[in-house]
Amino acid sequence: MDRISRDTMLMEIAHIMAKRSTCSRLHVGAVISFYSRIVSTGYNGNLSGSQHCEHTEADKNVPCTSTIHAELNAILWAARKGAIPLARTTIYVTDSPCYRCAQAIVNTGIVEVCYDKPYRDPLGLDILHDAGVKVRQVSIS
Repeated sequence: MDRISRDTMLMEIAHIMAKRSTCSRLHVGAVISFYSRIVSTGYNGNLSGSQHCEHTEADKNVPCTSTIHAELNAILWAARKGAIPLARTTIYVTDSPCYRCAQAIVNTGIVEVCYDKPYRDPLGLDILHDAGVKVRQVSIS
């Protein structure tokens, strides 16, 4: 029987979550798992109930200042819905974490980050490496 790997499954789910993004600049999805079981998901977008982030083609290289990133939304959902512990979990993200999200990942106790594509600024990966978080690229493209 042909089966996809758990890494592929979780990364594909992260890509599905990215399709829910409400920011027109970049669509990012995240899945947090514990022993390959999903405990939380998130995608990037503006505050709940707020207008979606609309950007022009000229804005493509300018960071969006109103969106909450997918990684942080997944972490916040776990906290909001019953204080789901995230220590020793793995996060799958469509794009490698930025600096701020990397800081949140480290302080949350997430021990592994799997990403599909590198984010334009590698500083987040440097933070993760320096903190001893395992980082792997899991490409499904």
